[in-house]
Amino acid sequence: MEQWIVYITLLGVLIFFVMGKWRYDMIALSALMFITLTGVVPQNQAFSGFGHPAVITIAAGLVASRGLQNSGVLDSLTRSVGKLGNRPSIIILALSVITASFSSF
Repeated sequence: MEQWIVYITLLGVLIFFVMGKWRYDMIALSALMFITLTGVVPQNQAFSGFGHPAVITIAAGLVASRGLQNSGVLDSLTRSVGKLGNRPSIIILALSVITASFSSF
């Protein structure tokens, strides 16, 4: 029975993600609450995974990407790369340099 609850929850999450009407963090939190309320995940362990380094890394990446988007840095980079024209090798090189630069942070 627990497997069916997990499958239904995952299907619901995927549908809500694809629809794009709600924030992904609220969808994920709702799924966690549903799984906890149905007893699949014990209540005392519901939030224990948030301290895992992978979760923190993903959260930090999401925060950084939203900051870059809100500050206009991504728009500026897009315009700059767009000026390179239709030369795929130069565009790939530029994107690689940009990605390597941001990865160092």
